[in-house]
Order: sequence, then C-alpha cells, then structure tokens
Amino acid sequence: MSTRFKTIIISAISLLTLTTAMAQNSLTTNVFSPFTMYGLGELRQGGNIQQGAMGGAGIASFNAYEINYLNPASLGYIPQRSAILNFSGDMQNTYSTANSLDAHGVPFQAKSVGNSVSLRDFAFAIPLARSIGFSATLQPVSQIGYNSTVVNDNPDVYNNIGRAYYNYTGEGGISEVTASVGARLTKGLSVGATMIYYFGSLDRHYTATMVPLFEPMTMRVVKSFESQQISQISGRFGLTYSSRVSKNGRLAAAFTFQPKTTISAKRVNAVTAVEATSMDTISLVVGRHDIVMPAKYGGGIFYGDNKWQFAADYTYQNFANAFETNTSTTGVSLTEAHTAHIGLAFTPNKNDIRSQLKRWTYRIGAYYNNSYMLIDQVNVNTFGVTFGADIPLRQNKNSKMTVGLDYSWRGVDQGRQIKEQVFRVNIGFTLFGTDMWFEKRKFN
Repeated sequence: MSTRFKTIIISAISLLTLTTAMAQNSLTTNVFSPFTMYGLGELRQGGNIQQGAMGGAGIASFNAYEINYLNPASLGYIPQRSAILNFSGDMQNTYSTANSLDAHGVPFQAKSVGNSVSLRDFAFAIPLARSIGFSATLQPVSQIGYNSTVVNDNPDVYNNIGRAYYNYTGEGGISEVTASVGARLTKGLSVGATMIYYFGSLDRHYTATMVPLFEPMTMRVVKSFESQQISQISGRFGLTYSSRVSKNGRLAAAFTFQPKTTISAKRVNAVTAVEATSMDTISLVVGRHDIVMPAKYGGGIFYGDNKWQFAADYTYQNFANAFETNTSTTGVSLTEAHTAHIGLAFTPNKNDIRSQLKRWTYRIGAYYNNSYMLIDQVNVNTFGVTFGADIPLRQNKNSKMTVGLDYSWRGVDQGRQIKEQVFRVNIGFTLFGTDMWFEKRKFN
C-alpha cells in the first residue's frame, strides 16, 4: 500500500473522529414530529443511501463497490488495494394535521410544517487482507424534535385564574459510531462483526404559563427540563451465504443479530418556578436509570446480476418494558416493532459509451414500520415509498452520486391522533478508488 494511500486512510479516520464530535448538532435534529415526544423518539432507518432508495432493503447485499451498513459480513467482498468513502445528507419536510377544539368547543384541524437539513451518514471501508475488510460508520439511530403549544380554556380554570399555556419542546437523539470487520470464509459464506458505540442526549422541556384575567403581568411560569445522556458500547453480528444461479447472477440470504444492550443513562430533571423577578427551584434530581435497546433480529434475501438487483428484508425488536413510561398520564405504552423493506434496482448498460442515462442505476422501493409505541392503544404504523438514481462520476464508473426521494405517511387524523406526511430528499456520494488514485503521473 502506497504512502499516499495510507495518508488518505488516516485522513478518513481523522474526519470520522471530527464528525463524531460534531454529531450532536448535525445528526440528531433532522425531525419535527410530535410522535417523538416519548421514548427514544423516532427510530431512523439504517443503511447507506443506495439501500435507502430501495426501501431500506439490503441485509443480504454484497456489492463490492458499496459499504453495507446493515451487515458487516459483506465487507469480505471489498477488492484489494482499494478504498470506499461514503457521505450523504438529508433535506426533510414534515406536514402534520390534528383535530382539536377552539375556546368555544368548535372542532377545527390544526396544521404544522417543519423543514430541516442535516448530515445523514459518513463511512469509509478498506481491505485488511484478501477476503477481509474493515469499515467505520457514523449515523443516527433515533431523533427527537418537536415544539407544541396547548392552550387550556377550561371554564373552571379560565373564570377563576385565567388562561393557561402549556409548551412542549424536545431535541436530540442517539447516534452510533461503528467499527466492523467482515471475512469470506468460503466462496459463498461470509461472516462479520460490528462494535457499536451509542452516544447522544435526549432533551425535553415543558413550560406552563398562567396568564391572569385582571393583571397585566404573567402570574407564574413553571419550567421543567429533563436530559438523558447516552454513552454505551454494543455489538452486531452478521452472516451471508450466496450462490451463483446464472452466468452473471448470484442469490444470497443473510441473517443479522444485535444482542440486548442495557444503557445506564445519566438523567437530570429540574423543575423551577418563575414569578415576577424571582425564580425558585422546586426540585433537582440527578441520577441514573436504565434504557434497554432490545435484541434485534434481521433477515434478508438479495439477487444481483449485471442489470438487476432485488432485495427484501425483515427485522424484529421487542420494546416491551424497555424503559419507563407513564401510561396513565401520557397514554403511551411499549410494544413489539416489526419492519419490512423491499427494493429493486436496474442498470441498462453499465459500460455503455454513448448514452450516459444507460449507465445510471435506477432504484425503487417500499417499506412498512410497525412502531414500538402504542398511543391510546393505537399503533402508529408508517408506510413509505422510495425512488432514486446512481449517477456515475465521469472519471470512475464505480464512483457515483446518488439522489434519493422518500415519501412516507403515518398516523390518522381522528380523535387525539395525528397524521403526518414526510418528504425527504437524500443526496450522497460514494467514492471508490485504488492505489492508482495516489500514484504520481509520469505523463500529463
């Protein structure tokens, strides 16, 4: 391996370290949803940007020129004397609708819109030896982001005290840094293992403001703040078996397992009251409590040849009793989480020298997510469809820009429920190179 090649690998590791230090602001704010008010927030769909454009499917994928975040067993396919660098970002628009009542008891539909831009993921991979590969990744696991205000016009409260305003805000989430090794044991069998470091902060604020009827000033403001600091190491294991089924086509099946992880989170809970120019601390509690990341089981199949790719995945986690919930006051309880993903990709002719559009890879997919939370005993199911295209870069047909579109919807606008529609645009780059990248040219 050349000196310049080693330099670029060290630079990639340094960039990953720097990005990790910035991740609290860049990876955990790309969501605006009242569904994230409880628990761990919204669990993000894993995988690289190409898998995202195929509905998130790809546990059994073994493309030698892409990094499979979902299964470390695929790393054994990375070519010798090469390197892969991935990075991508999200642009998201969230549209929410909910039924409510005005001060006179007349029903109306409340609407809100949230927009955001953030880093989606960063990763690089290199071969360690023949049929053995290594990768490091950074990506979000869960995200919290909401800002809701409720006006209490209850006649008993309004006639005796005044109007009450309740504001709920939250931000943060959990991110992960991984280091993975994968190896091909035989022509068809490969295995891999991943070390995961979870980190992040789950921050939630609550403010109650009482505005009296006959006084010009605010009577009293009560503020509550809760922060949970996450820091924990876990792991993931993968196995893939593939077999040639045609001259250029291979069929693969894969299984992944992530053991149960108990996170001892540091929790700070502070409640203060502000009245006129004084502020009193009502309570301040600092301690630790357990958050369980349940065992996760995943399986998938994959078919790939020179033109077609097909992938389908299923994952399962049981969140029952994973962490504290106050069902009596919030109406939220925990349950099992099921996800299903399916995707298709088509490349007309990767080596066509006349038509650039024939060298593109076109992707389509769909997914279904059965949420880990029940709200008023109603499961918040998510359905989504995805589209995308890989656009090869001019000088290297294995380096590409990927553009993906993701449209999803969840919830219902009935009773106390909320309905959401989410539009997400993903843009990312996959840079693939060999030692020839870094060799000095003898001729210009």
